[in-house]
Amino acid sequence: MAIPSQLIDLLISYRKNNPDRIYLIGQSKADKRVEPNNFSRLFRKWCKQAEIENISPHSLRHTFCTLCQESRIDTFTIMQQVGHTDSRMLERVYVHKRSNELQQRAADTLGEKLGGLLAIA
Repeated sequence: MAIPSQLIDLLISYRKNNPDRIYLIGQSKADKRVEPNNFSRLFRKWCKQAEIENISPHSLRHTFCTLCQESRIDTFTIMQQVGHTDSRMLERVYVHKRSNELQQRAADTLGEKLGGLLAIA
């Protein structure tokens, strides 16, 4: 799996600034691996603090696949990134079609016009 270069730079910087830490996300009192259930609770806490509702770590996987597809990344590459061997599973379960770019641009333009008419922009 490949990760963005910007993320690699952030991780290198974190390692330099925290040389005694092994884990990026560790338990609060000790630098130990966070168990999956504990991570889910931690993730929900972060989302609550950020006022983000109805999201789980797994839903980020769906978002990743959808954004890759919308960015015209080929299906085989997306499958490699998420560890799937069946494109039908990826397309049926993980890639969620959203309004295409032209429809969204039209909706945004209309919203701008309505905002101006109603003085709510």
